[in-house]
Formats: sequence, structure tokens, C-alpha cells
Amino acid sequence: MFKGKSLRRRHLNLEIGGQIFNIFFPKADYSLYSGIKREWGQYITDSDERGCSVEVLPYSQDRPFSWDRAELDRFRKYFSMIHSRFPSDDRIDRAIEESIRLLQHLDPEEERSKLIRSLFEKPGSLLYVHTGSDLFFFDTESELAFFFIQKKALLFSILLGIINGVSSTQSVLMPGFINGMMFALSYMLIRNKGLLLHASAVQKGGRTVLFLGPSGAGKSTVTRLCEPDVCFSDDGTVVRKEDNHVYAYKSPFTQDRRKDRKPVQVRGEVEKIFLLKKGHDHVILPIEKSEIMHIMLMNLIHFYKYLDDQTAREGFYIVKEILDILPVYKLEFAREGEIWDNII
Repeated sequence: MFKGKSLRRRHLNLEIGGQIFNIFFPKADYSLYSGIKREWGQYITDSDERGCSVEVLPYSQDRPFSWDRAELDRFRKYFSMIHSRFPSDDRIDRAIEESIRLLQHLDPEEERSKLIRSLFEKPGSLLYVHTGSDLFFFDTESELAFFFIQKKALLFSILLGIINGVSSTQSVLMPGFINGMMFALSYMLIRNKGLLLHASAVQKGGRTVLFLGPSGAGKSTVTRLCEPDVCFSDDGTVVRKEDNHVYAYKSPFTQDRRKDRKPVQVRGEVEKIFLLKKGHDHVILPIEKSEIMHIMLMNLIHFYKYLDDQTAREGFYIVKEILDILPVYKLEFAREGEIWDNII
């Protein structure tokens, strides 16, 4: 893909939710590479299957570069085209200008930046998003992704001749890498009858259920109350429709960082979906599927609004197909007490 001595990289293959990602890191940024190996080791695969090729490129905002004004205007036009799917307001204008500002910290002469410039010449083929100071690009035709992640200078304190790292490259870059993986995975899943959801999926006694809800809805609390044998994820769950079944897959996107004590189970067949609502007791209530469909679409991860029109439509129909298969309920729950026997 890339040639030249300066572009030597470290490489990992990750399999998440049945999707293969070929991840390339610059050799100079060993800490991020080693951090991914340590934290996501169970997702590393020896498979030589070609999947989404991801270039991870830490950059520094301390080094702004000069871009040709006409080039930046071309990018601005492209970003405006992507945002044209939404009503125009000041937030969209600010998002466009922020993306242009972040772009100016990327070296226009660097080989990967040149490749991105060439991708902008094919309208409709490139998705992008920025979160904070990170930029993510995804070429839908070649399934090639670029994660430009801000690299902050290391901070150190010196006490009695001992240097203590206040922050590390790994801790600074990991959130950007995770956001980028969620962005790419969400797209790849939709193209393969799957979704990445703000949801918790747990299994107990061989039976699997899905708890749906935004941040703060109580997904982690319900997961704890279930005392599950397996927690596939308590925040970013991979769900896939296969034949006439729906499966939840093990996901690295979780708030509970404790390691599994039992052998990792990759997937479980989902039997029920519950929409969470905090209450004073454990109560199961009926819910219209039209209501939960809207909520599932709102809780798709990541950056659903940035998807091209065709992929967004595909995501809509996958949600519908999943709800045609599974029963759905509203679950009001208290913060304490046994809950599993009430829902199965």
C-alpha cells in the first residue's frame, strides 16, 4: 500500500464482531501498539483474511502546517456536502471549520495525507468525523481508514531524582483509537447485517439478553444485578443478524475493565431486548416496537449521522429485521435486588 523507508510500521490483526481489521502503527509510536496488544489481546487474530485496513497516525498540534488555500476550500466544500444531510445551523458551520483547523496540523506532503487528498476527488466515497482533536476518515470503496489522533507532549514531575509520568502516550492516544475503531466498526457491521449499540449484553445459564439505553440509563447497574456468567459488553455491544437469529458478540468497548476469569465466549444468541428505565422495583412493561425502533436508531454507535445515505438506510432496515425476530419490553428496575429470574 505504502512504500518507502520512512513508512515502516507495526501491524496487528484484530477481529471484533466477526469483522477483521488490519491495524498499522508507526514504529515510532510503540506505546500505543503495545497498549492495544495488552488491553485487546483476546481480539488479536492470526487470520490472514483481508479486512478494513486502518492507518493509526498520531500527530501533534504543536506543529501546524501550511496548506494551499484552494486545497482547504476544496475540503470545506466536501465537508459541507457531507453535512448537507442536516438542517443548516451554526453548529454545523463550526464543525466544518473545526475539521479544517485540525486538518492543518497534518503534513500535506506526508504520503498518507496525499492519499486522503486524492480520496476527496471522489465525492461520496469518503466518510469523516472529528471528536475533540481527533480526525477519522473512512474510504467506503477501498475499506481504508485513517485515524489521526492528537499526540500530546508527555508531562513529567521530578521528585528526589525519580521521574514519574503524569500521563503517557498510551493513555492519551487510547481514547482516540477507541473512537476510531467504533467509527469504522459501525460502518463495517451495517454492511454485514450488524449494529454497534449503546447497550449491555449478558448471558447467564446459557441464555442471553440485551439491555438498551443511553449513557446513564443503568446498563452497568443492571449488568451487576444479573450476576452474569458472561458480559459481552456493558456499553458498546456488537449485535448481528445471522439467518433468522440475532447474536451479541464480545466487545472491547466496555466500562468494566475487569478481566474475565472464565474462558472468553465470543457470542451468544439474544432472546429478548429490554429498554431500561430506573424505578423503585423490578417491573416489566409492554412497549411498542415502533417506540423501541426509534430508540435503537438513536443509540447506534458511532456517528450514525455521518454515514452516507445508503448505509444509513441499511442500518434502519437491520434494526427493523432484528425487531421482527426478537420480543421487546420496557424494564423498570431498582438499584438493588436479584433481577435475572424476573426477566427470563
